[in-house]
Amino acid sequence: MKREIKISDFLKTGKFGTVEINDSIKTVIEKLGEPDGNINVSKPNKGIHYSMYELIFSNDKLESIQNDRFDPKYPELTEFENDKFKLNSEFLKADRIQRLGEIESELDKLNIEYNIIDYCDRKAIKTIGNVVIDFNDEVWSDNQNGFVKIENVKDYVLIGIRYYPNNE
Repeated sequence: MKREIKISDFLKTGKFGTVEINDSIKTVIEKLGEPDGNINVSKPNKGIHYSMYELIFSNDKLESIQNDRFDPKYPELTEFENDKFKLNSEFLKADRIQRLGEIESELDKLNIEYNIIDYCDRKAIKTIGNVVIDFNDEVWSDNQNGFVKIENVKDYVLIGIRYYPNNE
């Protein structure tokens, strides 16, 4: 039977369906099926991906889960389905640009606790499950012929999600 993995559950728990930090590559593949491919990461780390959901392993233990490819031009990068599971991206569906303020509203509706944090020299959301929802604080300006800072934090643009609990 095919499992459904809900992004909201991942944000609450840090579990990607039944996949948990410290699972082996073999265990993850048993749970999620064959990946779309491998990721080139620095040795001794290894990585696999399902669409753009990247799972990184160190010493054969799952260390992080992320998808930092949220782009309305390519909504398929946040969707995935195979014989074992279907990902339900819910409110993170990449059908349009999403902003930090909108994501906060959705988290509030779903009763997912979160905090605004400093992350990589900008603001991000960290959920109760320790998943970071990352945003870009700049936007391209043709008038300026370069990137300009987004003034209002609530208008920061969604980049993706990251769960890397041992790197805090």
